[in-house]
Amino acid sequence: MSKLLRILCTAAYVLCAVIAYSQGTRISGRVTAADDGSPLPGVNVLLKGTTIGTATDSDGRYALSIPTAGGSLVFSFIGLQTTEAEIGERTVVDVSMISDATQLTEVVVTALGIERQSRELGYAVSGVKSEDLLVARESNILNQLQGKVTGVTITQSSGNLGGSTKILVRGITSLSGRNDPLWVLDGVPINNAHDNTSTQNNRITGNRDFANGASVINPDDVESITVLKGAAATALYGSRAAAGVILVTTKKGKASKGKATVTFNSSLRFDNLFRTPDYQNQYAGGSFFKYDSSFVASSWGERIEGQLVTESLTGNVVPLRAYPNNIKDFYRQGKSLINNISFSDGNEKGDYRLSVSSLNQTGILPNAALDRLTASFNAGMKHSEKLKSRFGLQYINTQSQGTGVQGANDPNIFGVTSFVRSTNYNNYKPWIDANGNQLGTAGPTDNNPFWIQHENKNERDDERFLANFETTYNPIQSLSFTARVGYDFDNDNRLITNRVGTRSRATGDFLIDKIKRTQANVDIIGTYFKDLNQDFNLKLLGGFNYNKRHFSSETLFSQNLAVPELFNPANATVNTPTRGFAEQVLLGVFGEASLSYKNWATLSLTARNDWSSTLPVDNRSYFYPSASLAVVLTDALDIKSNVLNYAKLRISGAQVGNDTGPYQLDFQFFPVSRKLYQYSLNVNFPFAGRLGFGATNTLLAGAALLSREDHQL
Repeated sequence: MSKLLRILCTAAYVLCAVIAYSQGTRISGRVTAADDGSPLPGVNVLLKGTTIGTATDSDGRYALSIPTAGGSLVFSFIGLQTTEAEIGERTVVDVSMISDATQLTEVVVTALGIERQSRELGYAVSGVKSEDLLVARESNILNQLQGKVTGVTITQSSGNLGGSTKILVRGITSLSGRNDPLWVLDGVPINNAHDNTSTQNNRITGNRDFANGASVINPDDVESITVLKGAAATALYGSRAAAGVILVTTKKGKASKGKATVTFNSSLRFDNLFRTPDYQNQYAGGSFFKYDSSFVASSWGERIEGQLVTESLTGNVVPLRAYPNNIKDFYRQGKSLINNISFSDGNEKGDYRLSVSSLNQTGILPNAALDRLTASFNAGMKHSEKLKSRFGLQYINTQSQGTGVQGANDPNIFGVTSFVRSTNYNNYKPWIDANGNQLGTAGPTDNNPFWIQHENKNERDDERFLANFETTYNPIQSLSFTARVGYDFDNDNRLITNRVGTRSRATGDFLIDKIKRTQANVDIIGTYFKDLNQDFNLKLLGGFNYNKRHFSSETLFSQNLAVPELFNPANATVNTPTRGFAEQVLLGVFGEASLSYKNWATLSLTARNDWSSTLPVDNRSYFYPSASLAVVLTDALDIKSNVLNYAKLRISGAQVGNDTGPYQLDFQFFPVSRKLYQYSLNVNFPFAGRLGFGATNTLLAGAALLSREDHQL
């Protein structure tokens, strides 16, 4: 009996050993950067001498099974020195990797927030780091990209405080629609609209320029900005990215050895009028070489030689002289004070970052000011080895006043630049008398520029909420699923007034404009990667996108005010309300396949199909393919030279396009604007055959998507 028992025990032991051998040994660990201890995602982990390997996840962790105990693990990543670690009898192998200055170290954020090595990309990408954004800081982050991103045209629409900025990444792609790139914040598209308040629908003349939606992003919260230029780079985003994509990644909390990190910075900047046109200072106001003090914009009077003249504004007899700096004297020195404080911490289980920033800015125009308060919170949590999530929230409140009027229509201050050389601007500073009447005007249509800036309001109060939530599940090491939800809410209130006594607005008027914009975005993304062998690596990506945008505006234009400074509809005899509404939905499915060979050649194929609610039912589905190839020639040809240390060939081709705006395929009814509105030039209806309403049909009923092909070499 005992002999039989010994035989059975021996057989069981051998069987267990065989099973254990067949199952192998599970090795896990974490890869971090030697300089700061941060986790390193995407590091290749290979059992030396075999094809058994894996890659680290976003937290730098890895796990793989090896057939026998012992051996060595080889850790490699572009820009880092290859590290080899003996396994021995360990089951947990942690390593730290150091930078390799001889390799290209750039890792960039690409479409859908996927981090990739720049050598894999077959299209043009430019990046800006956080430290570059904090040098010579501006209140508008769009302006800070000037001179930092190649191949991108950045133009400020005006010198107005809080004015908009035009960015062209891929040139003019639409004659009637927007040419702005798509802005993506932490993987979620956000609204970058800059809806101006203008002369539409018989409203107040003159165009008020308000900032782009993306301009409120706090530079202190930005970790990096990546600009996707080529069509192949943006194909995964579909029609919204026809003009390019700008990806913004915000800062996250980092491990700090159990202690929270507090960061405070403050900057003070001064702004001055850059330059004025060249003026002559030999001739005074008037015409045909005769002095006339009532002239405000024509310096065709007699030669200035100190002769005694009577000023029309003051009635004083003074020697005739030129004031070379009279235009500069109207402007003032502007300043911007930016303060930011942040708190951050993190460990293996999670991280957080809280930031509060304030901007107090005065413009070079009198009575022009802008104040902005930004609060942001970002937190990540690792629930288990397979599940993690991240949440982000931003609140931005912007208030501005006196930002000026664009366009030629009155009332504006553009006349300042053409004032006669014999004008003393000190005579214009008493712009109002005890009875509330305007002073310092020389004609029936000319306004005192100080009156315009101090008495006519141009105010804005904008509240913005940005929220995003993301969760990622890794059922196995090489497979992950990500669900990402984002919401953008903007409540924009504007008040524009012309006080009683304003030339061309003698009875006074005001405009109340309430604009609301929302955008909801949902992404479901699956990724899979596999080392086919020692030479080939395969990456697959697929997903679904839902995007809904909503716009509404309620406008009230009130005229003929009984009380000069009471801007209330009850104080006006004429009130004209207008309401606007627009909504559109975009559904899309997308996929990408990327095959790499020895880490120096990468072929990528992408495809996306969109369904847009703004197109006809029969033509609302459209397809976007793209292909790109990247070859690092110095690695492929094994070039080792002090003259040429890195050379890369990239080829890409894609088909992209634009859908249209909401309701552009249907008839639209709206009040016709009066073309000759200023200076009391009345236009009554019927006029030019119009009864007061017009209709437009900008595209034919059977219109479909306008498509274009883009090939880059």
